[in-house]
Formats: sequence, structure tokens, C-alpha cells
Amino acid sequence: MYLDAERQLYAGLQTTTLAPFQYIPEFSASGVALTLQPLFDLRNRYNNARAQYQSARAHLLLTRQNSDRARHLYRSGTVSQRTVQEQQAQWQQDKAQVQALQLQVEALYNEAVLNWGQVLAQLFLADDAAPLSPYLSGQKALLQIALPAGETLTDGIEHIAVSATGNRREQHPAQFMAKAPQTDALTQGESYFFSADHAAIKAGMRLSAWIPRQQQKTTGVLIPGSALVWHLGQAFVYRQTGEDLFIRRPVTHFIQTHGGYFIQDGLAPGDRLVTTGAQMLLSEEFRGQIPDEDDD
Repeated sequence: MYLDAERQLYAGLQTTTLAPFQYIPEFSASGVALTLQPLFDLRNRYNNARAQYQSARAHLLLTRQNSDRARHLYRSGTVSQRTVQEQQAQWQQDKAQVQALQLQVEALYNEAVLNWGQVLAQLFLADDAAPLSPYLSGQKALLQIALPAGETLTDGIEHIAVSATGNRREQHPAQFMAKAPQTDALTQGESYFFSADHAAIKAGMRLSAWIPRQQQKTTGVLIPGSALVWHLGQAFVYRQTGEDLFIRRPVTHFIQTHGGYFIQDGLAPGDRLVTTGAQMLLSEEFRGQIPDEDDD
């Protein structure tokens, strides 16, 4: 349709030249910043069990030496057979204690793997506590992100965006740690552990998350929401192809983002697009198609 400069000015028409835009398709998920008390409690129980196990092993070595010494002295006639039997019984008792404590250590490790997965079990049960310091100080948060049913995390995705306010513009990056061993009870979807280096994320916070569907960026254009108009369920935009000429074009495939709508096909960088006044153009175009009433 044609619209001269004066009418464009009167209507407040504004346009912009589209620039290339790279976008990674993503989907939304939800999550929570986990309290770490259960993991640290498990670490304490595990370390206590290991300490008891190591102490019992040292004591077992001593009773084994005493038993061997008693048998040697018995053969030389220095001690009685009863002494040998007592030392042997003590060694057997200590051996059983070591085996029981070893099973306890293994059970605690298996509990960690069952509830938290291999990666977190190794992190929180390791001898080296240095990697845990950021979690203790609150500089780093452990997140559990639950995906909608049917969604999955693409292999190779290392970072996602999270926000405690639900606002995409207030996002913080979170780094992939491991897949959670259990499905989320609410969404029935897969669940993953992430870490976030941000002190503002506190344990118990509910989080919104945005998950990339792929690693590679897709090139297209980004248009503001005001450029899109609807008619009979179809989305349209208006391109300015001359000083006074505007062409309505259908938009069939677009993705809503926090900054507008991403379009890969149908529009290209360099196209001049109406960003303010598109609805007025639509009204004017269809008004011009209505035939004048016959006065006869």
C-alpha cells in the first residue's frame, strides 16, 4: 500500500533496518537452589566411618602380629596353647569388625551415589575439601533443574541461564555438573544438577531456567513485538520497499525471545521494517479494500 510522507508523519510511523542476529533455540524449565546440609551431613558420616575403619585396620594389624608372635612362642614352649587361642580369637574378632566397618563405608558411598549421582558423590566425599569452600561460603550454589516431560539436555550443553525473578534480563549463568539420578516428581521430566557462581542465589530459591536446544547459533533477524500484527489468526509484518510503499508479508515461523521475535526465513538483514504503526497500516489497507457504497 502507498502512504505519503505527510500521512506517515501524522500516523507516527517508525521503521528500522534489520541487522543480522544469532540465536540459539531454547526452552524453559524450572528448578531450585538446593540446601547443602544433607550432603555435608553425609560427608561427616562418611568421614567418621572411614576414620573408624582405618583405626580398626591398624588395630587388626597389631592383633595379627600378636597372634603370629604367640604361635611362634608356643612352638618354642614359652606360652600356653590357651594364650595362642585367645590371640587368635581376638584377631578373628577384630577382622570381623574391620569387615563390618568397611561395609558401612561402602553403604554410605552407595547412598550418596543413589541420591546424588556419581559426580556429586565424588565431589562431596573426596578427601580434598577445597572444592567445597565456595559452597560453604555461599559464593557458589548447587541447583537442581527439572526439565518438562519429554525434553532432554542435548549432549555438550555446558551452560544454561537461570533467574530467581523469572526475568530473562536478570539471568545468571549456571554450569552443568551431572544428570540427577531421580526424575522430578512434579514435572515427571529429567533432572540435572548445575552450579552457579552467584552469591545472590540462596538455598531454597525457586528458579526459572532457559535451556539451549543446540550448541550452534542460528542466524536470522530479531524484530520487536510491535512489528507483528495479526489478522484472521495469521501474523504479518510490513516492509518498507520505497519512500511511500509498504508491503505486508506473512510470517509463519517465528520464535518469541526476551528481546522480541526471532525470524530465520522470510525476512533478511537490510530489510526495512515498520516497528511502530503496523496496526494502522493494516487498518488502512483493509479499509481501502472496502468498496464505496452506491449512492443510486
